[in-house]
Amino acid sequence: MKYIIRMLESNIDKKIKVVWFASSFVGRSASGTGLTARKIIENLIRNHADTVKVYLLIKNDHEAALLAQDKFFKQVEIIQLPKVLGNKFKSSRQFYKFSLLNRRLNFDILHFSVPRVYPYFWLFPAKKIVCTFHAGGDITVPSDKFVLSRVVYNFIIKRQWSKFDAIIADSAFGAKEISVAYKIPNRFITIIYVGADKFWDLKIKQTKRDPNLILVVGRWQRYKNLHTVINAFKKFEVPFNDKVRLIVIGKNGPIENELKDGALKGFPKNQIELIEYMTDKDLAMQYRKSSVVFHPSINEGFGLPAFEAFGEGARIIVHSGTPADEILSSQIGVISNNLLDERGVIQAYESIQAQNFGEINERRSYIKSISATWAQTTQKYIKLYQMVLMD
Repeated sequence: MKYIIRMLESNIDKKIKVVWFASSFVGRSASGTGLTARKIIENLIRNHADTVKVYLLIKNDHEAALLAQDKFFKQVEIIQLPKVLGNKFKSSRQFYKFSLLNRRLNFDILHFSVPRVYPYFWLFPAKKIVCTFHAGGDITVPSDKFVLSRVVYNFIIKRQWSKFDAIIADSAFGAKEISVAYKIPNRFITIIYVGADKFWDLKIKQTKRDPNLILVVGRWQRYKNLHTVINAFKKFEVPFNDKVRLIVIGKNGPIENELKDGALKGFPKNQIELIEYMTDKDLAMQYRKSSVVFHPSINEGFGLPAFEAFGEGARIIVHSGTPADEILSSQIGVISNNLLDERGVIQAYESIQAQNFGEINERRSYIKSISATWAQTTQKYIKLYQMVLMD
């Protein structure tokens, strides 16, 4: 890893100089937005170094240490924001101090990976500011507790969104949600699908399907809706079928313990397994081994686990009206239903038994046809960078 000690103050270097916050992905392996940021940054560095120069902005020594542990980023140029006294509004004061002290720096793009920005974010020394909103969940998804920072971020976006030179949504659903939630005209929002091909280069042994194994994927948050699926099987299926087994992959924190404990109460322990995190290889194998994969989230900018499971040939059940429903439900082995309703969960489970599993190569061809691979996603990001710099 090398730290920047000087920056070009001219346009001699014709590469597009793009700055991303390292905090968007370091230490966030279970986050969908974190994965999106990392995969795009990786593709920019690995495959487009002749066109784009990536700089990572870090706030503290902890982020520096996390990057130092990652071999991929050894040759990436790092900018550490200057130190400031005190902890109150610390990162914002670091951001402003850097911006005011380095007005002559010549970055092309500052890219925020989520719509959580500082007031007057455009003071940063970049020609253009781009933000990936994903969808409008920061407003539309109810919070389990009051979070002041969320209120502040949403207020900033509503008041200052016009300072962005480009806003990115992950789907048509996401674009509509952003437009309504933040009152941003739809014409200012660009739709770029995220990549669903993370598992494709892995060498996965052929595994036999387990007709009784059900995989439920998400996080232990109310809107991710894992609890409804578990409650549905506890109430309608498990009492009459002692062979069915659920594996629930979902990270949780202290706030969600009550939600989780309520769903698990009374569920036979030998018929359910909870896993917070799986490696890519293990998860891909589970997709290929399971009889059915539930991705029950009721609010998604894209719904990446459903698309990744689709690419591994799994039969999938998703919530009605989500991007996965809109984009995948016409395909064999994909069903949508109202997964907020316990009977809807079981109805979908019973209906999908009559459907075949998808043929992996055909499904992956479909994913390519809708431009939902990381290579295609990154190409579209670069094209957007080029377009905004032409304005």
